[in-house]
Amino acid sequence: MIYEQMVNLPGHIDLGNIITLRKYLGKGLIADIGTCAGKSAICMADAGAEVLTVDPTPNPEAKNLMKDFKIKQFIETSEEFGKHCPDLDGCFIDGVHSYTGVKIDMEIVTKVKKDGYVLFHDCNLYSNTIRVAVEEEKDKLYKFIEEVGGNDGTDGNPREGSIWVGQRL
Repeated sequence: MIYEQMVNLPGHIDLGNIITLRKYLGKGLIADIGTCAGKSAICMADAGAEVLTVDPTPNPEAKNLMKDFKIKQFIETSEEFGKHCPDLDGCFIDGVHSYTGVKIDMEIVTKVKKDGYVLFHDCNLYSNTIRVAVEEEKDKLYKFIEEVGGNDGTDGNPREGSIWVGQRL
């Protein structure tokens, strides 16, 4: 199974994340901003999506796994990708973990069709950067649907690794 091959790749995608990615972004044309080793892209492509990964410095190990799926790598920034990005059915934002980086990455959300899904990784883990940027665009670019995955937060820590799900307005 593909998940056994992915287990040793770097990245923080847990079972809850896998289920969420497959549920919301498992079909259509999807942009994956912040490829890392390609785990999220592979999850979506394995469910049936055509995935465009965007990362200026992707992990070279991912290329061999991704070649077996409908995945096209763009080795560039999301800002550069935005200049030629096609209309999308959805996107997964897990790129630069800074306020400015997220704001730039979120320009891709404007390419997502109305009612398409936009997923954001690590909003709680980086609450002073990612979450602030994502919340600023809530009810402007997308409506919040749910938060899933990651730890459950009962240990007093933020829901590390969780995904915020939104729907394009």
